[in-house]
Amino acid sequence: MNRTELKFYIKRDDILTIRNIIEKIMKLDSYTNLQKRDYQVTSLYFDTFDNKDLDEKLAGILKRRKIRIRYYGDNSIIKFEVKNRENLIINKESVKISKNEAAEIIQGNYDILNKFIKDNECLARTYLDLKTNIYRPRVVVRYDREAYVLPYGNTRITFDKNLRTSNNKVDLFNSKNLYYPILDDDIHILEVKYSLFLPQPVKYILNSINTQVSSISKFALCQKYIEKSPWVDRL
Repeated sequence: MNRTELKFYIKRDDILTIRNIIEKIMKLDSYTNLQKRDYQVTSLYFDTFDNKDLDEKLAGILKRRKIRIRYYGDNSIIKFEVKNRENLIINKESVKISKNEAAEIIQGNYDILNKFIKDNECLARTYLDLKTNIYRPRVVVRYDREAYVLPYGNTRITFDKNLRTSNNKVDLFNSKNLYYPILDDDIHILEVKYSLFLPQPVKYILNSINTQVSSISKFALCQKYIEKSPWVDRL
């Protein structure tokens, strides 16, 4: 299903302001650790040897794609995902995979995906791209997500806090990986997603804070820590 995705940089005080409002009209999503009010999201992104997907993002190409393996919390739920974007409209194709399947994909055994692509044109194209364009694991992105859902318009609001990366470590399930902060302590990311329309209460929420829509990519932000070409100033 296509959805519109809006992203904003926000401060901690803005989170408190918004939270006080949305708690009255929206519910925490099903992944949430109720004691912490959020859950950890960890993603391993893939890219070509010459960083095609990163370059398309930095060049402002409106139609682009990201390929990733993502898990939530303690990695009991692992997904292989393709996120397609055209301007502000996104569409995600994802399949649940096992930890062993994820490890095979990370090692470059993309044939593991064959069982998922029979009736899925997007995954079939992605499988071919992974093999022919020599995609490899590129960067691990981690953050703490506080997410709220509203059934009207398939609406979702998330606070993605404490964005960090494991630098050039791409062994996704290694608990010994060290993670390094990307943004200042007081800067976080607000994402708003909706399918058909943006409900009026959500418009009111966005108008209650001093921020504006930004072109934010966690994938791109985290790569500034692994760029190894000194003559390229990517970010």
